[in-house]
Formats: sequence, C-alpha cells, structure tokens
Amino acid sequence: MKKDKFKRVGCIINPNCKGGRLGKKIPIIGRALKKVFPDADLVLTKKKGDATEIATRMSKDNFDLVLVLGGDGTLNEAVNGLYNAKHTDKIEPVLGIIPSGTGNDFCRMLNIPNSFNNGLEIIKNGKIELFDFGVVKLLDFNNKKIKKCFINISDFGIIGDVVLAFNKLSFLKKTRFGFIPYIASFLKKALLGSRKEVVIKIDYEEEKEHTINNINIANGMYYGSGVNISPKSDPQDGYFNLVMLENMNPLEFTYSMLLAYRGDHLRMKNVNSRKIKR
Repeated sequence: MKKDKFKRVGCIINPNCKGGRLGKKIPIIGRALKKVFPDADLVLTKKKGDATEIATRMSKDNFDLVLVLGGDGTLNEAVNGLYNAKHTDKIEPVLGIIPSGTGNDFCRMLNIPNSFNNGLEIIKNGKIELFDFGVVKLLDFNNKKIKKCFINISDFGIIGDVVLAFNKLSFLKKTRFGFIPYIASFLKKALLGSRKEVVIKIDYEEEKEHTINNINIANGMYYGSGVNISPKSDPQDGYFNLVMLENMNPLEFTYSMLLAYRGDHLRMKNVNSRKIKR
C-alpha cells in the first residue's frame, strides 16, 4: 500500500475506554498519529452516540479512512455512522480499527494487536479487506421503528437483559470494579430471567415457535469480553451463524455460558447452531 493511499484520515477516540486511561494518552496518540498521517483529524467522543455522528460526518466529508480507537461499543457506533451516510455515487471510506477498549471482541477474532503503534503500521502498509455486516429492523424503547447495523453479534433474550442492566450502572461502578459488575448483572438476570416464547422465520423457511433463553445472530465469534458464543463464524463468508440456546432452566443456561468461553456449549443438546442469510 502506498504511503499516500489515505489522503484524508479521521481518527475517532473514546477517551473513556479502559476506565479513562485512554484519555490520558491523547497527547501521545496524537503525536504518533501525525507521524504516520500528518494531516489526520483527531476527534474525541463525549457521550454515547457521538462516534456514529462523527463517522457519518467524516464519510460525507470524503474522508478516505475512518480510524477508530475504542472498544466494541465505539466500533459499532462508527459502523452505524458509515452505514447512515448512505453512499450512492462514490467509494465509502475504509474503516480502520485499533482495539483500545476492555473487551475488543471483534478484534480478538481477527488477532488485531492491542498496540497503537503496531496498529498504525498495519493500517498504513496492510491490505484492505471486505467484511460482512448485518442490519436489524426493530422497535426502540419509544416503540419507534428504527434500523441498526452490526459488525459483530446481535442477540436478544437474557443476555440482552444483562447488557441493559449493566449499562444502567454508573460509570464509576463499571470502570472501577472490572468485570465484577457485569458478572453480578449476569447472575441476577440468568438466575431470575425467564425464557421467552418467540416465532422465528429463517431465510425462506416456514415460521416456527421456539422457547428460548438467548438467540445470537453472529457475524463474529466473541462477545462479553471473550465468550466464544459462535466458534463457527466467519465474517467474510457471506453468512451469519445463528446460535440458539433453547428451553434451559437457569442453572443449565448459566452452565452453557461458562462452557461458551471455550466454545464448548455447542455440544449441549439445547444449543443449536447453523448458517443463515436472514
């Protein structure tokens, strides 16, 4: 890749990543970024949703590269921002990722190094690759129809309840105590959470009723800071991997998620996995 491959570079940084430690490194990051991309624009997020707005603006302003420094949440916001730009007459910007969050699950699958300097070198000299992503149509908390896209995993069920409960915690609790608040949220929801009756239509098959604990539409392999929920996923094969955890009691579901750290949950009789398009 030529040195001037990317003429306009935008860098989105979430300074709150890693308990705010990333924000303290902004001057160092800025100097390193300018050495590789002298004319790069560096923009910090201040609140949830900022990365989406910034990525949309950079895309519409004809940036060649949108570089993301943050965790999976910041990455997902940036992906939605690029999607929202809705290009029709020109090439979309390249999305670059340097894992800087706590989980970094999408980057974990791709073995992207958790090093800013190494990441910059890979982006400058590496090749551009295409990845799949998904689009979800849903109702928000105000019962309004919306579209969201995802590059890693979209799921619903008990794990969604866990994430919702975790996100309601204060920033201090989420950052000071590491994974403990997440584990506490999981145990509370997993042990008290109820199974859900749903109707599912896969590709062009007939609708079927299921009693589920959790359903994962996976483009990537990992979520929840290393849970290998979908070991068979390939984000470049043109398919999603559907992983359904069905009709388990609370202890069985908790056990399945423990096994999922190694991807061993697929051997359980109430866990089903298959490739799908929609």
